[in-house]
Amino acid sequence: MKLLLELIGDACHLLTGLEQLSDLRPDSQDRLQALLHQLRYESTRLLDQRPQNGASFSDVPVSETGALATENNADDPNATLKQREVLLQAALEALAKERYEQAGAILLEAITHFPTDDEFYSYLGLIAWELHDLRGAERYYAQAASLIFADSDFSAFSAAKLEEPARTRGLRAIEGRALCLYKLGELDQALPLFEFLGMKCGDEYTGCRYLAGEIYHHQGQLDRAIERYAMVALEPAVLYNLGLAYFEQDDLEKAATSFVQAFVSNVHIASLLLGRYIYRAGCVPGYLGSEAYAEEFVDACIVLWRKTPAVFSYLQRCFDHNMVQNHLQQCALQIDNNPLGSLEGLSEQEGWLNTLHNSSMLLMLAQHILQRLDA
Repeated sequence: MKLLLELIGDACHLLTGLEQLSDLRPDSQDRLQALLHQLRYESTRLLDQRPQNGASFSDVPVSETGALATENNADDPNATLKQREVLLQAALEALAKERYEQAGAILLEAITHFPTDDEFYSYLGLIAWELHDLRGAERYYAQAASLIFADSDFSAFSAAKLEEPARTRGLRAIEGRALCLYKLGELDQALPLFEFLGMKCGDEYTGCRYLAGEIYHHQGQLDRAIERYAMVALEPAVLYNLGLAYFEQDDLEKAATSFVQAFVSNVHIASLLLGRYIYRAGCVPGYLGSEAYAEEFVDACIVLWRKTPAVFSYLQRCFDHNMVQNHLQQCALQIDNNPLGSLEGLSEQEGWLNTLHNSSMLLMLAQHILQRLDA
């Protein structure tokens, strides 16, 4: 701490010789401006901080300059609105140019004047996410959500009672916070947020049902994991993890069926999981069937799979079965004659995947795989 204080003191001494920010190079101006705004915000927070019962990090104090600006504009709501729009527009323009530090500096200035404006906090969360500051992003998103929803557990939430666009902003802030907690490995805290979004908000946040299922899977609650996976549209991540869950329940026929579907949806995931880095044509064009998707899935779920080492041997037996390989080859050949055009959209790719899955064929393949295992 002593060394840190000395460094801060030296920095202050250097700044005394600086007349204005324009004396610096453009790239240095943005960085220094962002740093100065952050220092002002943090120093004001520390100086104004007073113990409060039940206070949390989201109780952001208002700086003296912010309180004064709000008070001065109290009799002129039009001026206040104009000031807000100017700050928001400047921040959005910087965001559009991916000048995140500049946008962050503007937004930090904005919350000193508008400390209860959830939109500014949401954009700060987005910037922190883009800069890989997950902890900072989680705090900003939590603050944005708390400004919209009075109850922290959302037990009193009703989509019908909350007007747009506040409802949309609030849900996105909750989703942003949940994803940050998920990435940080704080799954117990992320789970209720994903459950709320996936179960209360229906079709808008179906992906949250999958993520809730994945967390249940990590916790060993296989029935709940399978239930959540089954609520999501066919996608490679769902099918592979569903097969893993069935295998862990010793339901090998369902596991084999899910794995065959999974191979069709993205064959590259099987190759990565089995350590076979060999190129081969996939059955589903576009992002869902791509190697990039496969790499992202394995990176996200390999820890879950390694909890059950025996599944890799079973996955290999399913993959190497002659009938499975023939099925994959036939599915791949159908791409040239697909009836769904370019298949660029996710919904089109999911539709194409559905056309490749015949329940009787899958069941037959699974039974043949089990017969070979029994033999």
